[in-house]
Amino acid sequence: MKRTVLAAAALLLACTWLGFAEPADNFQAGGLEFGGELSVIYQPSYGIFNSEEREQDSGEYYLYVDGTANIGIFLVDRLSVNLMPSVMVYKRKYYSDGKERKYTDLALGLAAGCNYYFLPMNSLALSVGLNAGVTVMPGIDGIYDDLDNPDDSLALFFNLEPNVACYYFVSEHLAPYLVVAPELNVYRQIKNSAGDKVDPADTFLEDIYLQMRVKLGVKYFLPEGGRFQGKYKDYADSNEMDKK
Repeated sequence: MKRTVLAAAALLLACTWLGFAEPADNFQAGGLEFGGELSVIYQPSYGIFNSEEREQDSGEYYLYVDGTANIGIFLVDRLSVNLMPSVMVYKRKYYSDGKERKYTDLALGLAAGCNYYFLPMNSLALSVGLNAGVTVMPGIDGIYDDLDNPDDSLALFFNLEPNVACYYFVSEHLAPYLVVAPELNVYRQIKNSAGDKVDPADTFLEDIYLQMRVKLGVKYFLPEGGRFQGKYKDYADSNEMDKK
């Protein structure tokens, strides 16, 4: 958490060196917004300065990739609705008793939400929002004792996320942003690794958990007028040429 906050502070500080930029008509009805968040973590299973452990555990690793895209449209001024597809991949490879073990977790998610924006100054925007979504986690075959290890499991992950975000415009339409979001989520296993149906032992409400998230991302805003400005300009120029 501390590292994330420090990284966010460093990003916002770096943005101030680029000067202030005006967001213009980015938040008017009809405009579009495109964004995304991506994190990649690769960690060897051994201490990098431990020669004995490095030789013994060579080839072992953890890999974590988590990415979310954001596509939104402003229905009215300052209010946008968004669609957010996401993918998460987690891989681990290690050896036990001289035999290879490998497994992969995959999560494919789709969420919808809305954001309302405030403009306290030209280069700064704030938003409050609410997202809701579902993630599908199918089982993926792995390796156990050097043999294929089939996994026919299936699980669902439901989430509800109120959020607050801060955007700093480094150009007229481009803004890195910081999000702080408590997330309520429920995990439900549908099938076990053998493919058999699983009946939950508790009720839906008894299985709600809370996560606190801090996220960094970037968005590009495309006002409705900006999408056609170039065409109008070319058309006007051609008319002027015809008159001449």
